[in-house]
Amino acid sequence: FPVTIFEGYTIDLANGKFTLAVKPTGAVTCDFKGAKFSTVYQDRPGAIIKGLIKDIFGKVDADLDLDAFTDFGTAFNYECGLYLSEKTNLRKAFDSLLSGLPAFFDFQDSGFGVWEFGELTGTPEIEITDRNLVKGFSLKYDSEIVYKITIGYDKNHTVIPENQSAGSLSLAQKTWLASEYRKSVVSDSAVQTLYTDAIEWDKQTCLISKADAEAVATKMLNLK
Repeated sequence: FPVTIFEGYTIDLANGKFTLAVKPTGAVTCDFKGAKFSTVYQDRPGAIIKGLIKDIFGKVDADLDLDAFTDFGTAFNYECGLYLSEKTNLRKAFDSLLSGLPAFFDFQDSGFGVWEFGELTGTPEIEITDRNLVKGFSLKYDSEIVYKITIGYDKNHTVIPENQSAGSLSLAQKTWLASEYRKSVVSDSAVQTLYTDAIEWDKQTCLISKADAEAVATKMLNLK
């Protein structure tokens, strides 16, 4: 249902609503600008979590690990969006914001903060693969070996089947409206060659852009 900002609807930002000039024949979707904390819109996961802690939970800077938030903001400087359609608690909201990201929220001696899972460093004492084992023995890994990661991004909160979307939309637009997420895939064939039982991961995130989704997928692949 295409409309123009001058004729099709009016916007009331103070009350968070828009009014259509005519009655639509189908579903109406819209994009939200985001969360505003202290008069500033925030669209990064760390900034939104920090804003929720202070504005909703009533905490101040002295209660936070500001260095952790700064480091996290640098490592995860990705645009994100979270739509809450029903009442929830802060922990679930934080989990949703960090969903699919190699990071976690916690309270430590230094205060509330968000931390990134770091990459493994150092030189291994010995490298053992399936090829080094005598027939009849098997190698058990402490963690899953991942060779391909699919990241869901740019979530569509109002999925509309193609046969129900407006006829004026392009095929690409109809396909997008019929899907919950766009997908970005990063893989490492060398890992799959070395570890024949390596698996695939499929993670859903609050990320918006393809470039950010690919960056996160690469970061996670490097962790594994």
